[in-house]
Amino acid sequence: MEGRDLPSDLLGHLLAACSLQHVDDLVAFVHAKASKADIAALAPTVTRLALAQDPLAVDILHRAAEELVLMANVVARRAPDVEQRELIAAGGVFEHDSMVREAFSTGLVAHGVDLHLVEQKGTALEGACLLAMEQL
Repeated sequence: MEGRDLPSDLLGHLLAACSLQHVDDLVAFVHAKASKADIAALAPTVTRLALAQDPLAVDILHRAAEELVLMANVVARRAPDVEQRELIAAGGVFEHDSMVREAFSTGLVAHGVDLHLVEQKGTALEGACLLAMEQL
């Protein structure tokens, strides 16, 4: 947009995904009209380009993973007495974006975060049902 970003085809793809023509329209959409769901719906576009080695898309996903690592580190530090140091990485980005999941896993190790990833044993709905059943 301003020539400060990494080389990328991302802008054109985002405009197309939002059915927009101009950068100014995209900025207005993101800042004034778009819901969180609208923004989240753009993630597959970024992922597709990242998998095609678009430098900006790759950078965006790596930064997202880094932020998630920083959050996980805060959780680990604030819960030092928790014996089981397992972390389930669940949700849309972890379930649908192997690049973010891999960068997150690598980042946990690189930052020395005292947690290790485990696969989830069921869905969020199943977990909620189990918790509800415990209350009966």
